Amino acid sequence: EIAQRIAQSIRKTLQSRQPRSFRFDDERFDSHAECILVAQGPDRALMIVRDISNTQERLAQLEDMAFKDSVTGLPNRQWLLDELENIVQRMHIRRGRGAVLCLEVGQLDVARNASATGSADEAYAQLATRMRGAIRGANQPQEDDDERYSAVARIAPDRFAVVLPNIETGDDAEGVAARLADVMQSPISVGKQEYKISLAVGIALYPQDGSTAVELLDNAGIALQDAKNSQTTHQKFHSGTVRMRALERQDLVVELEAALENDDFELRYLPIVATESRKTHTAEVLLRWPRPVFGARSIKEVINVAEYTGLILPIGEWVF
Repeated sequence: EIAQRIAQSIRKTLQSRQPRSFRFDDERFDSHAECILVAQGPDRALMIVRDISNTQERLAQLEDMAFKDSVTGLPNRQWLLDELENIVQRMHIRRGRGAVLCLEVGQLDVARNASATGSADEAYAQLATRMRGAIRGANQPQEDDDERYSAVARIAPDRFAVVLPNIETGDDAEGVAARLADVMQSPISVGKQEYKISLAVGIALYPQDGSTAVELLDNAGIALQDAKNSQTTHQKFHSGTVRMRALERQDLVVELEAALENDDFELRYLPIVATESRKTHTAEVLLRWPRPVFGARSIKEVINVAEYTGLILPIGEWVF
């Protein structure tokens, strides 16, 4: 296998007359090598092969030190910023939407002051394990499904961040934040002690809250401070998102009221057929709103607004 690759590279080197280099790994011998090819004539090439196993091992150690949190095993802030920038670029190309969540852990001072050495570290390690379990595919990119790839990192001693690159609406981000809160706020046992956890969450949405990794992470941090200062909730969107969501909801209410007045709704009947007789015995009634504005909104969003404002009642009467 290696010989075929070398022979192919030699041919390309002789054709282009340009030096080439490539690396090959052999897990059977736990070795890594670099091959350098330099054309020496029309049909001759100089090949230099060097073992870079030790270099690779040192680079891996340095990378761990530079980009990984030693306590939790999660990536750190610098890694997250680099990864988030790549995710933002992919979302921009696909016109996708995403979210960045900042989560801050409270009520762990007891663990820090406990007599057992490393009790706080153990608590944070448990929290990191919970986060990885709650976010599907966290830090595990897949070449065939990178839209669902999510990133989790520890960006400060008591702060984590989550990147969700496949979020359609703020409601979806809220759902993930609520799930994380449920998982992480369960009491943590360290040794013979049990500690209660409090959690505040700030949410920034792409693209309305930022078009770069730094903007999104900073705005999620601002929303986190709002959540920490709030007397009513420990989960907040960035203020720009909140204003936009309120305006969008108001516009949708106006559209729903106009649709009722103008009789713009339609019903579609989905027949349910018995396989033996092939006769329709019942039908499912589907409500349709054949206007361009509906195509830009999820049915979940429309129903939520209708229920929140009470418009679901006259819409239901219209259906009946």
